[in-house]
Amino acid sequence: MASSASIAVSPRKMDTSALSIGRLSDLKQRRLQYTEEMAKHTVQLESVTEYLDILLPRTKDIPELPKLSRNPFKSLKRADAMVEKDVTDLFLEAVETHHLSPNLAMRRSESRPDSISLDVTRQKVDAAFFKPEDAPNDGRPHWIDQYLPVEFKNRKQGNKFDPFDDRTHGIVEADAILRKQSRGQVISYAELLLALQHRTFLFMLLIVGRRFRLLRWDRSGVIITRSTDYYKKPELLREFLWRVSYASPDALGLDPTAVRLPRTPRNISELQGILADLEKRAVDHTPRQLESPFPKNHVFRYVLDLFKGSIAVEEWPLYHLWISERCFLVGKPVSPSHGVAGPGTRGYVAYDVKEKRLVWLKDTWRTWYDGVEAEGQVLGRLNDAGVRGVPTVICHSDIGNQVTTTGRLWEKKHPLPDAHPHTDPPPLFSSSTTPPFPVASGSVNRRSETGKSRGKDNKKRKRESLDTHYTTPTPLEPQDGYVPRFRVDCPIEHRKHCRIAFGEVCFPLKEFLNAQQLVHIILQCIYAAASHKLQVHVLHRNITDRNIMIYPRLKNTKPGVAPAVEWTGVLIDWASSKPIVGDNELHYARQPVFIGCWQFASANLLTNSLQPVKNADELESFLYVLIYYAVRYLESNLCDYDVASFIDQAFDCYSVYQEKIIVGQHKAILLRLGKLVYSSFDVIDISFDNPPLDSLISELLSWFQVYYSEAKLLPTTPSIHKATARECPGSPTPPPKKVAKRLEPASSSIRSHITHGNNRSRAATAGGDQPPQSRSDESPLERPPPRKITIPSHRGMIWRFLQVNDDPSWVSQPPVGDRVQSANYTSNVTLLDTIEAATVRPGAKLPLTVRKKL
Repeated sequence: MASSASIAVSPRKMDTSALSIGRLSDLKQRRLQYTEEMAKHTVQLESVTEYLDILLPRTKDIPELPKLSRNPFKSLKRADAMVEKDVTDLFLEAVETHHLSPNLAMRRSESRPDSISLDVTRQKVDAAFFKPEDAPNDGRPHWIDQYLPVEFKNRKQGNKFDPFDDRTHGIVEADAILRKQSRGQVISYAELLLALQHRTFLFMLLIVGRRFRLLRWDRSGVIITRSTDYYKKPELLREFLWRVSYASPDALGLDPTAVRLPRTPRNISELQGILADLEKRAVDHTPRQLESPFPKNHVFRYVLDLFKGSIAVEEWPLYHLWISERCFLVGKPVSPSHGVAGPGTRGYVAYDVKEKRLVWLKDTWRTWYDGVEAEGQVLGRLNDAGVRGVPTVICHSDIGNQVTTTGRLWEKKHPLPDAHPHTDPPPLFSSSTTPPFPVASGSVNRRSETGKSRGKDNKKRKRESLDTHYTTPTPLEPQDGYVPRFRVDCPIEHRKHCRIAFGEVCFPLKEFLNAQQLVHIILQCIYAAASHKLQVHVLHRNITDRNIMIYPRLKNTKPGVAPAVEWTGVLIDWASSKPIVGDNELHYARQPVFIGCWQFASANLLTNSLQPVKNADELESFLYVLIYYAVRYLESNLCDYDVASFIDQAFDCYSVYQEKIIVGQHKAILLRLGKLVYSSFDVIDISFDNPPLDSLISELLSWFQVYYSEAKLLPTTPSIHKATARECPGSPTPPPKKVAKRLEPASSSIRSHITHGNNRSRAATAGGDQPPQSRSDESPLERPPPRKITIPSHRGMIWRFLQVNDDPSWVSQPPVGDRVQSANYTSNVTLLDTIEAATVRPGAKLPLTVRKKL
């Protein structure tokens, strides 16, 4: 391996700072980040005509474009010499004077931002098209109601502000800083609209002086036209505006299975009735012994409070979201979506109209390839197998034929030589007169047979009532049965819209009550992961803190036994799971490589993400979650500033090795030493003054030290010598700790499943796959195949957690709050603004501009 001199000082990894040491608040910086996230996610069509025929085809509902006696854009002949404001004014005047979009109204929207409850970024697009009855006159964006956003850029300096570049064939994402800033700006608008509205895709109009581009965003990327002179070829822009004006909401990307509900007096009255009914069944979720049983169909107070908060924001519309034939009432998402290209996952506390209860509803765009199982199907099999510690699926469904188009167009432009029928996609649509996504029948979002809009009765797909007496929308079926096969050369992912409703509404891991409970919750999720391996043969592949959740369950519900509320661990988000393939089965790539969250990914994957995720990688991630939450939220011998510095160095940073991005130095140091240390002026052994917790972390790190040493998985890093722990200035002497009350675990079922009557003392002390002599009647967890390298196993880690969980020497150690926020910490690690977000890829070669900086 390389010498220590080959590894550069760790630059900062930009996109993880939102999780660790402060949220990115600078919009300009985030927009540059967006350009990196969307790198190589642009497909360009050569002509506007081709673009319209494929993506916004003329239907029988769209009349012929009328002829005009003169150029409607005559006043914009010298637009290239005008400032942006003048171009905007004259363009709006042309649209209105010549009725270029007769069924829509164009309004300026750059005067002031929307309410902060809608848009914390306070963004203002220049103009937008609206339904006439919804068109505002206050100069605000009104993002919720926009049909078509329009952004203007001046061309007085040529194409410097054009986000895309037509000069080089196939390379349209320009690197010039002004162009990148403009591209980041339009990406941020698309992100906001896709987050605020229920859309399958979004059209956008970009005006740069006397030229225009059409943009179509979906959850895979953006499809654009070449820059076109609308003064010389006015009929092309007129045709687009005309079709947009007459197109159905579905053809413009509005989701017909998301029905907007107006806040009428009748609906508000019904909503208040729903809340009153839920209030009668609300109970506290604090862990305790109950004196009397909970009421039937109880709802936990924190769940009801989340639902109340989501529907209390008046600016945010209420919706009915459909999953097959089930309807759910939602307001503002509790977990909003981020980014454009990606799953765009939104999480809601939703009211199940049929069962009259609150559930968790996940709205997402799943990875869509042949051989990739939907998350609802995976969890359904886990539920059927009786696996504990996973969400319970109420219902799930793909949303008809709502799929992304960008990747499919890319594959059409880049066909494989001698393509197999399953790898070369068929024509995008059967004919130029067939819409890409058929409109649902039924009462949702229909147009009359004449093609004319129903006017105010149909505006924004609103319904008149919250009641349950409505027509179920017919599912949208694919036209050609096309299912993409994964192509290694395609940088754009295929995605399909789906929704899942879960019975559990969980809360985040950071709400744990004490150190022993933290260990107990993580233990339950480790066991859940091991159970999945055994019973349904899938690997989770995305072990992060956000996917280890807490859910209060009722314990001892049998007659004659006093019930109790117990907080349990739930391992969520199986969207990235992958089948575990047997030794004699065919291995092939089903979807793009996935490494999960940078902070909690194994050092092995952060050194080379092209290898598949293994069991040991997941177990290492569980260990990092334990370390992260213990250091960040529990009292230790580190002061707050050193806590923040440790989190920054160990979880946020990366190193540069042979001009490639790899795991950060401090995480590698933990594995080389096999100890929890903090390196600053001295090397400090981190201690929580809680023997069971200290011993657990120490022993698990020692297991991975052996594993990494034997497997030679890490490059050489600078050696670290042990030093005496220094005392932080001003840190108070902690008071004596009380012995904790014994936590009666739900781990008895875990232990009984593993042992099958065997003696506990038989647990492997090394934690690796070196168990005692196996017997034919033992659990598969007891019979791992022999290996030359000592690999940490589920069995060994579960046993060690069980031993620690039952240790009588636990002391009462509640969390002391977020010590990172208390530190007022600013990272002193170099931030390279040209390496951002998804481009910080393990094993990826650094861009030349960055290599020069280093």
